[in-house]
Amino acid sequence: MDEKDNKKRLTRGQAIRAKCLDCSGFQPIEVKLCPVVNCPLWVYRLGYEVDESNQKTGKAKKQEKK
Repeated sequence: MDEKDNKKRLTRGQAIRAKCLDCSGFQPIEVKLCPVVNCPLWVYRLGYEVDESNQKTGKAKKQEKK
């Protein structure tokens, strides 16, 4: 059995969150305050898509209303 078979597979959102935490020194507040807006993961770093003012956008707003 391979070692990777024992690891839990992350969802896309969990993987993005893990990468953002890694990049920010494992400080959740730094993920929220991240200044690297040109990062391809920036809009997804909070677990939902946000705009430059950290407000939920498009699909995230629609799902919240349900």
